Amino acid sequence: MSTSTTTYETIVIGGSFAGLSAALQIARSCRKVLVIDSSENRNRFAQHAHGFLGHDGKSPSDILTESKAQLRRYSDCTIVENVRVVSIQNLTAEKGASPSFNVVTSDEKTLHTRRIILATGLKDNLPPVEGLQESWGKSVFHCPYCHGYEFRGKPLGLLYTTPIQSHQARLLPDLTKDIILFTGGAINGTESVFPAVQLSTEETALWEKLGIKLEHTPVSKFVRDSNAESELSYVELSDGRKIERRGVLLLPPLTLSTPNLVADLGCDVTPSPFGVDLIKVDPATQVTSIPGVYAAGDSVRPMNVAVAVADGSIAGIMCHQSLVAEDIKKIQ
Repeated sequence: MSTSTTTYETIVIGGSFAGLSAALQIARSCRKVLVIDSSENRNRFAQHAHGFLGHDGKSPSDILTESKAQLRRYSDCTIVENVRVVSIQNLTAEKGASPSFNVVTSDEKTLHTRRIILATGLKDNLPPVEGLQESWGKSVFHCPYCHGYEFRGKPLGLLYTTPIQSHQARLLPDLTKDIILFTGGAINGTESVFPAVQLSTEETALWEKLGIKLEHTPVSKFVRDSNAESELSYVELSDGRKIERRGVLLLPPLTLSTPNLVADLGCDVTPSPFGVDLIKVDPATQVTSIPGVYAAGDSVRPMNVAVAVADGSIAGIMCHQSLVAEDIKKIQ
């Protein structure tokens, strides 16, 4: 294992929207920043990004490629791709001392830095339902704001897996009047991969008032339209029935993409309605419970690209200001 002679002022772990946005603020402040990108951004399966002003409808991969090209024009910014961070060691001597960290990468390098920004996001753990992987990010999706508009006026479904989807279901009548809630879970062969959901009397009454139909038979297959790959043709149920749906909302089980790094640093986490513990930050600064460590993006606040960019910008600005404050303290 080699030890880099370069000490970065900040290492950003994660080269998607939040991470690149943070790095941009630091590079524009003439501070040396390294972005380590595993190239496994969560929305890599999506054909288009929406709700991002100035880039609505563009491919997420195209936006990221252009963003990296812009960042590389700054001499203080370095981006490495297809590299993962294996571990982080907090070298900070004592409480109140200047933060200091070693970062070990999958290409067997040890890098030193004064600050860390975690922008590694979340992982969607898709269950093995036939046709789901092929449809994910296209006709089966998790966010009505990111993808719902493209299915306006069309038959939509929601595979009800977690309580927060009750909130999502209430948003759908603005898009279409043909909505089915699939509450019977999903199967792979004969094995249940999503349990059925028991609705309360109050909830059932609400769906009826909103004109939302309920289907209690488990989903067994997602079948895409052969003439329009961005849409489904139908959802097949375990009893063989085929229910026409052009799109389906689904929130799969979520996990932090790099729980080992959060554990290495000892960052506090907080429960979320998404069923995953997220990194706890001060929302005004994006700083975590560990001095010198910031976090932004889906691992903090799972929303859309625009929010990730905003939170990344805050993390980068506040990270830079902390470096300035530390340098001034040393000379006073």
